[in-house]
Amino acid sequence: MKNKKFNFVNKKPFYVFHIPDFLENDLYMRLSKEFPQFDENKFNKLGDGKFSFYAKGEHYESLLTKNPSMQEFHKIVFDKKFFSFFYKSLFSKILFSQRNNFIRFFKYLRPSVRHNKDNFFDFLFSKIKIELTYSYIKNNGEIVPHTDNVNKFLNLMLYFPDFETNNDNIENSKKEELYGTQFWSSKEKFTASEQSIDDYNSSNKSVFRNRNQKLYRTPFVGNRLYGFIRNDYSWHSVEPINISSNYIRKSINIKFIYVN
Repeated sequence: MKNKKFNFVNKKPFYVFHIPDFLENDLYMRLSKEFPQFDENKFNKLGDGKFSFYAKGEHYESLLTKNPSMQEFHKIVFDKKFFSFFYKSLFSKILFSQRNNFIRFFKYLRPSVRHNKDNFFDFLFSKIKIELTYSYIKNNGEIVPHTDNVNKFLNLMLYFPDFETNNDNIENSKKEELYGTQFWSSKEKFTASEQSIDDYNSSNKSVFRNRNQKLYRTPFVGNRLYGFIRNDYSWHSVEPINISSNYIRKSINIKFIYVN
């Protein structure tokens, strides 16, 4: 991790960055090839065509036992070195992003170094947890604009495109690249009543999209880690997907969450 370089593509009103060649190419290709098959009956149904499962529970443990690349990736993410790399590299920017909320600001200070079996990293004022999620979005699905809950302060995204290396389907490859994460420029501040994506209905999201501007969209490409530091204005979405009837958008999300 120590040789990885952060490339910041946006700094205001919140930080967005990417790290190229995030995983060793062999591991990324194996993880892509062995990515768990979509199973609507076993995954969490989140609405708007989105499904997911977390890195915990019986279903996940069963997948791990059969999937060496998932095991390897799991060890990387939940190693203390992974946590330390991101936390130490982005510490000043995390604090700056919370400067308008002093209570939240001080929760991030003075790390101590203890990692327990439940994937929590203990701090003087709070515990920080890493949450790993495998995410799937069906064709015509989307993620409506939202900022993430206030306890999530860093969000990392690794994409697994279907068509990027398929020279026989260049048209779909170009279309697929458009469905990365869309960030928004908005002066609308996150409020407690908007903590859940489920609070939005079709009229809410249409109103938001009509009165705010698109800021930056990450290309949906492989083995390039994208991330952003959450603040009250870090609005983001995945715009409605239109590639083919049986298309499934696949990604892994890694969130740093403080729990107190």
